[in-house]
Amino acid sequence: MDGTIAKINATLLGWLGLSRDQVVGRMRFGDLLTVGGKLYHETHFAPLLRMQGHLGGIALEMRTATGSRLPVLVTSTVKRTDGGEPLLIRTTVFDATDRRAYEEELLRARRAADEARRQAEAERERLHEALAVLQHSLL
Repeated sequence: MDGTIAKINATLLGWLGLSRDQVVGRMRFGDLLTVGGKLYHETHFAPLLRMQGHLGGIALEMRTATGSRLPVLVTSTVKRTDGGEPLLIRTTVFDATDRRAYEEELLRARRAADEARRQAEAERERLHEALAVLQHSLL
């Protein structure tokens, strides 16, 4: 319950470039996160998890052994004893690299569409002014 990692699968170790000996029993979940992710985990994620017992689909970034960032989606559930006491936290981590690339592409497309709309509005305004001058000269 203190966040110390008791088990970790080979897939996540491969993504992070770490060995089982470096992680299990030595690191806490927050240690795998970027500075911003760790701050979010401590101030929002962990308190909400303690209150609600389950959080799903939270976007975070993990830090790899090389220092690069790995965008992930995290789902955590508090496992309890038969008496209802918190026993451990089971966390599932999904690689969100493709999702992040898709979101960035959508943002680029939106910025391009916004720029095209601004240019069209400016062109329409120039056309309106030219038509006003032409109409004035015809009168």
